[in-house]
Amino acid sequence: MSLTRRRFLTISAAFAAGPARALAPARWRGMALGAEAEITLHGPGAEEALEAALAKIRACEARFSLYDPASELSRLNRTGKLDASLPFRVLMQLADRVHEASGGAFDPSVQPLWRALASGGDVAAARARIGWEKIVRDGNRIALGPGQALTFNGIAQGVATDAVAELLAARGFGQALINIGEFRALGGPWRLGLSDPEHGPLGTRTLDTGAVATSSPAALRLG
Repeated sequence: MSLTRRRFLTISAAFAAGPARALAPARWRGMALGAEAEITLHGPGAEEALEAALAKIRACEARFSLYDPASELSRLNRTGKLDASLPFRVLMQLADRVHEASGGAFDPSVQPLWRALASGGDVAAARARIGWEKIVRDGNRIALGPGQALTFNGIAQGVATDAVAELLAARGFGQALINIGEFRALGGPWRLGLSDPEHGPLGTRTLDTGAVATSSPAALRLG
């Protein structure tokens, strides 16, 4: 059984002409939290700011990445317990709010089910391990229930995107587009193209100051 992941929101054009357009944009492209990521930045000092942004991304990965065996999340999943950092606890609290607001539909404890579906394992047994309410927290200590594991792939990318946007804004940048699983803009307008692998281009959306993310039934396939 194989896994593939596809993204459907892509940059189709840069923002409209303005004073910052006189400078060539600085760009970083790479991997972040297991997916392709990109930052486009306009303004003096952009290269140095991109280095700081990348450091912020790597700090998020050191806490929340499933793909780094040394991350806090990986250690929690491996041992079932963790003395969590403050940023990790803040993300847990954010997950609490989204879990409650969604009536339980958002649940980071689905990782065992994901593994079972991906590897042909015991789906029924994995499903029985799901339950955000089974996680025990006492101060900075987190303990999972038997057989539990977490994934923050549905929320950590947004947290990283926001952290980078806030860092760049604090450095005085007013024209930037950050994509770490969601798109967030500083300034603009940025035009984003929406496309589907089966149906092709579907349209565009303009983003000024704010964020947008997309999903599709075909975006992540197990088969």
